Amino acid sequence: MRRLAARGDPPVVLSGLGDPIRSSATSGLLGGAVARLAGVRAGASGDDNRAALAARVARHVVHDRERTTWFLGELCGLAAPPDAPPELVVARRDPRVMADRIAQAWLGFVRAEAAAPPVLLILDDLQWSDALTVSLVDVALRELTSSPLMVLALGRCACWPTSSRGRDAAALRVDRGAPLGR
Repeated sequence: MRRLAARGDPPVVLSGLGDPIRSSATSGLLGGAVARLAGVRAGASGDDNRAALAARVARHVVHDRERTTWFLGELCGLAAPPDAPPELVVARRDPRVMADRIAQAWLGFVRAEAAAPPVLLILDDLQWSDALTVSLVDVALRELTSSPLMVLALGRCACWPTSSRGRDAAALRVDRGAPLGR
């Protein structure tokens, strides 16, 4: 990361932080990471947070900016205003449609972000993650194989999804039998 920064091309870093108390929160690990990157703040108004997210999306996303912003807003747990577009209203009635639209928005966003500088997604305490985060990261790793995207996921051994086992990726193997020192 220091070498990239020295070249004048520092990576985009998204940090998702697991929390057992908030593990069922609406935004989830990935939504929290996107919200942090966009500058979404807990005490800010919904309009201000949507504007911050829209500004971040507009930095690199060329196609479907508004649609990407609406569905990333859902991922981040942002409340939509009463004048939400019909596509969002329809998606809210069908969880499968919503999950598909969020996945499209996430892929479009991370693809556009990785086209500029590299992207590093850090997911800490993955054992407290939501299923949507794991699914969306898995989709990104499958679909964006030629993009400079790195995922560093940390968590207890029992949390690793079976769908990612056997994936072609560089891996650091840790002896699970030896407890880490304090």
